Amino acid sequence: HTFCSCYRYDMQTLRPGCWLNDEVINLFFKLLDVREKDAVAAKAAGLTDAFTQAPRCHFCQTNFYTKLSGGGGSYDYKSVKRWTKKIDIFQKELVIVPIHCHGNHWTLAVINFKLKRFEYYDSLFGGEGMILTHLRRWLTDESNDKKQVPYDTSDWTDIAFKKDMPRQKNGSDCGVFMTRTADYLSRNGILDFTQENMPYFRRRMVLEILTTRLL
Repeated sequence: HTFCSCYRYDMQTLRPGCWLNDEVINLFFKLLDVREKDAVAAKAAGLTDAFTQAPRCHFCQTNFYTKLSGGGGSYDYKSVKRWTKKIDIFQKELVIVPIHCHGNHWTLAVINFKLKRFEYYDSLFGGEGMILTHLRRWLTDESNDKKQVPYDTSDWTDIAFKKDMPRQKNGSDCGVFMTRTADYLSRNGILDFTQENMPYFRRRMVLEILTTRLL
């Protein structure tokens, strides 16, 4: 009964004008992870199409960066060092990190191994603060901890996208913008959606989560 009540509450955050909560975002990111694993399996089976050409991704949960940043502006690698014990992030092309800024705004950070850059996507075009700096440091600590070798990011760049990306026009859809940005990037999609697509994306996410399958 408790789980059902909690689940109903979580799904209510997908109603128009509501802020998406951690549970809904984590469920959606798990669906992205399942799709990525299916694509890897299909490619291993010899299939070659747009689905199998999607980048290899690791999707972080919503509390990853909160823990890494010590809940604010500090840095605490020890609190997350075991989270990737069974995952070699250096075999991925993208590490996709949801960020809950100040507890009231969702943004997205991406570690792009292929292009050697740390990317930041904010639908309100805000600043990235220490986020990319922390992720750069995390990458170095991961290599030292898991591989016992230093990882050189001196030729990597930081980029905060503020042009040619979807722009939020209200105060409630940041979570939808963030999750769809993660969706598009993880399948080589072009970020061409707009504020007008948000009601549709909310309805679509309800169906995707209830059926545990991305459309």
